[in-house]
Amino acid sequence: MSVLDLGSGRQILSESRIASVAGAELVVTEVGDRRKALFAGEADYAASVADGRARQYAAGRVAARAALERIGVGAVEIGAVGHQPAWPAGVVGSIAHTRSLAVAVAGMESACRGLGVDIERETAVSAAVATRLFAESEQAWLPAPEWRTMLFCAKEAVYKAVNPIVGEFLGFRDVELAIDAERQEFRAECREGLESAAAVAAGRGHWARYRAHWIVLFVV
Repeated sequence: MSVLDLGSGRQILSESRIASVAGAELVVTEVGDRRKALFAGEADYAASVADGRARQYAAGRVAARAALERIGVGAVEIGAVGHQPAWPAGVVGSIAHTRSLAVAVAGMESACRGLGVDIERETAVSAAVATRLFAESEQAWLPAPEWRTMLFCAKEAVYKAVNPIVGEFLGFRDVELAIDAERQEFRAECREGLESAAAVAAGRGHWARYRAHWIVLFVV
C-alpha cells in the first residue's frame, strides 16, 4: 500500500512495514474544521457532538474518502453501524483519530477480510494503564515506556479488524500480542474459547511512528 499525508500530498512511511501491505490504501490528515466536506448524515452526527469530537470525526471521514478514492471507489457517505464505520459494499476499512491527526485505511474484501488501524500520541499510555490492560508477557517485553502506547494501539487495531467479521466484543486482556521488533510485525492470539480466535490468529500487524504518534495496522 501507499501511505499518503493528505495535507502535504506526500507519500510517507515508504520504508515502514505498513507500506508492504498489499491491497489497501492508508491516508493521514491533520484534524481541522472539515465539517463542510461532510455528507448530510455525517453532518447531522457532527452537529450532535462537542466541537472537538466533531472536528476529529470530520477529519476521519475526509481521510476515509481519500482512501476510498485511492482504491477506485467514488465518494460516498460513511455512516456507522454501532461504533464502526459503515463502508460501501465490498470494502473493508477503519478510521482512527487523536486531537491532532486522523488516519483511515480502506481495501477491497477481495484482498483482505478485515482492516484495523489505530493512532495515538507516542506517550499516551501510562504505566498504571499498562498494568491493567496488558498481559505479564507483554509488560515484560516493553523496551521503553513509549512502547506501551504501541501495544495499546495494536490491541485496538486487532479489535477493529476482527469485530466486523465476527461481531464479538474483545477486551484488552482477551488478546495477547507476540512482537517481532526486528521485522516490525506482530501476531495476536485470543483467550481460549472465544469465537474471534481464528480470525485473530490469521491476522498480522505492523506499526510506524509519524509526527510523534504511533500508527498501527492489523490485517486479516
